[in-house]
Amino acid sequence: MKEYQPLDLLKTVTKRIPQCWKQMDDFHQANGQDGLPKWPEWCYAPFAAAIAVASQGRPLESIFAEDIKLAQCIAALAPWRINKEVYVVDPDLAQVLYEQGDDLEIPGEFLLKLPYSAFYIEAPGLSIGESTYHGFVVHLEFDVNNGDQELRFLYIPTGDKDATVGLPLHIDEGTISASLNHMWNEILANTADEGQSPLEGLKPPREAFDILKKSLQLILYILASNAEIVPDQEQKTITKRSPLVIRDQYREIRKWDVGFYTGAAIRRLRESGTDSDNAVKTGGSHASPRPHLRRGHWHHFWTGPKNEPMQRKLILKWVSPVAIGSVTDVDELPVVFHKVEKEDGSKE
Repeated sequence: MKEYQPLDLLKTVTKRIPQCWKQMDDFHQANGQDGLPKWPEWCYAPFAAAIAVASQGRPLESIFAEDIKLAQCIAALAPWRINKEVYVVDPDLAQVLYEQGDDLEIPGEFLLKLPYSAFYIEAPGLSIGESTYHGFVVHLEFDVNNGDQELRFLYIPTGDKDATVGLPLHIDEGTISASLNHMWNEILANTADEGQSPLEGLKPPREAFDILKKSLQLILYILASNAEIVPDQEQKTITKRSPLVIRDQYREIRKWDVGFYTGAAIRRLRESGTDSDNAVKTGGSHASPRPHLRRGHWHHFWTGPKNEPMQRKLILKWVSPVAIGSVTDVDELPVVFHKVEKEDGSKE
């Protein structure tokens, strides 16, 4: 049987609590019923439900760090296992996106438009200290106690399945950048007070914070209107699902290739010597720019009449890197956006 990190983790959790997925589905179905509070449809089930499942209903005073860690896995994997969607990001595109780390002046509400309740992103270059990660599950959380909205990340390591890391990001601070700044200020304040912080125990904390910025760049690319996303040719011949029974098998996974044509163009540019902002000497006394890639960036705008807020829509586009001093340009390549059918049958 083929191994795959998020699926392997899911099976490990199943062995620990065989009924956890049924229990999470019960919470999902009981949204706003049976004495439970109401939460938005974009949240599969609140994190509080995952804690209840992980601790098997023990009182709060007897819940430990290991229960929280297990709850992070359950909260992320419960919605992911329904569709098992995976986005595989080209390594060269990923690196270009990582270099845009601070370009996040985008309304936080845009992150509520995930194509699925949860999905997995497989990407290179994700690490904290000496720990490396195969990828991460991303999903949305709604705190039923105070109404906070969060984007949650579950990082799955390349090795030890128990070394997962769960990180939350509040997304109701105006912009994504403001949400990150708020989180970092919390980390600094809590560290000074020796209190609890979202990155507690992750060292160095700045690297743990930076992995969030990288991850957000990948998510934004997937949400961009001009993203290059196509079905994985090999995987689509394997994928087979039953509408009635979830078996948690590899064949239920559906993969999407993200940015492979763009990544190929970036590789060609770098192989031709188009890389950094270095300069090369000409025949005169001045240096001329060495062929290089000018960093890509985000462009967002609203569409729809201003006097009808419900009809307005935020559009995000990725402006690809510009090749300076090179005859090749990544903009010459077509960008393909595959219309992904959402869980409600609509298309994005």
